[in-house]
Amino acid sequence: MTAKKKTVIGYVLASLAIIAADQALKAWVVRNIPLNASAAQQRALIPGVVHLTHIRNSGVAFGMFSGGRWLFLALLAAFCVIVVWALVRHKLTAPWERWLAVLAMAGAIGNGIDRALYGYVVDMFELEFMHFAVFNIADIAINVCCILFVLLMLLRKEPEKPEQPEENSGENVPTEEEPPAKEPEELTEAEGAVLKGEKPCRTIPIIPILRAMRI
Repeated sequence: MTAKKKTVIGYVLASLAIIAADQALKAWVVRNIPLNASAAQQRALIPGVVHLTHIRNSGVAFGMFSGGRWLFLALLAAFCVIVVWALVRHKLTAPWERWLAVLAMAGAIGNGIDRALYGYVVDMFELEFMHFAVFNIADIAINVCCILFVLLMLLRKEPEKPEQPEENSGENVPTEEEPPAKEPEELTEAEGAVLKGEKPCRTIPIIPILRAMRI
């Protein structure tokens, strides 16, 4: 099995785990805690910190923007299409980018299932130490992943660009009109003497002189 297939299987399993946990807890709350439960009917989860209650939320995360069932489903479908497209087209390069996008999509699907079936979402977590909206597992996945994604994008350092070589000023660059200088090996004896500051030796044509003397 290739590394790519293992990664895809990991995405699917993690998404299914979030969706299953979200739906299972919602079903348990509906069966065991009355709707809009009183303080006596609520279930303590962490005493003094958070307890379980039962409310119906027709909005988005944390009860915002109530109403608009089909609008939210359309936005959910668009969000899932964008995430899948980004994964397939490799728009998310870092592994943490891909994982956060997949887990946020899983949370959105968890709430989308409720909204498609009932027109509302079941929420149950209520904080005791501060006044905050009631939320569920899907809300946690969506908001935690989105916040981490934004923070990590802001903190990510851009790769340093390699230094560009300095442009040649144009000095000592042979032009097309000027032939390149000869290497020392290619210089004649006379040219070498001139370069050394010596007077070139004048060669005497001995053979023509001897031939002339025989006449």
